[in-house]
Amino acid sequence: MKYLIYLVSFSLLFSACSEDDKDSKENDDSSKVENNEEKFKDTLAADTEPLIEAQTSSTDIDYLIDDLGVGPVKVGELLEASDIPEYYILESQETDLGEGETGIIKLLKTKDGGKLLLSFTQDCSEGENCVTDQIFVSDPNFKTSSGIGVGSTVNDFKKYYTPAMVIGNEYGNVYMYSEEVPNIGFEVLGIPDVYPGKEFSIEDVPGESLISKVYLYNPI
Repeated sequence: MKYLIYLVSFSLLFSACSEDDKDSKENDDSSKVENNEEKFKDTLAADTEPLIEAQTSSTDIDYLIDDLGVGPVKVGELLEASDIPEYYILESQETDLGEGETGIIKLLKTKDGGKLLLSFTQDCSEGENCVTDQIFVSDPNFKTSSGIGVGSTVNDFKKYYTPAMVIGNEYGNVYMYSEEVPNIGFEVLGIPDVYPGKEFSIEDVPGESLISKVYLYNPI
């Protein structure tokens, strides 16, 4: 039940972040029209070139999703702001988990522009040492070793993984799990006749449906 509540909360969080990104893009486009083209290009290059170079040319950036974690965030481990590479920023946000319960979500963003890459929660029930127990990935750069991530199709998933469980929720979303990496769920949106806890065959999910998020949890 706790994991299902977190799945709902994160779906709402990512929807809000997507709207913010859309509004931000529209504002940026308007700004480009209003400014002198050459002046804008010079200013943009001067302001953004160092940060873009730091993010895209560094061989230290880890975009791997595996059963241990996602990039610099590992399940079962504590992650503080001081632990992350300099091209990321780490923020905390309180979220409503329902039934009068609140929780803290950690947001990992790019340092340039604050684009949301992934979010995660930390379990502090064992005392003072909190550990990461769930990770939600929204950025398509993060992929498994087989190249599967946000933007991959269900057919792509089936090429590399053996479906173990396909289960739905009340929002029409389906989570696909595999035998190879059972603690990683791949979310697909807009599947008809979905209800909470309903199990599907992988053949019930259209092959060209896109993976919208990747969800990883601590199996221990």
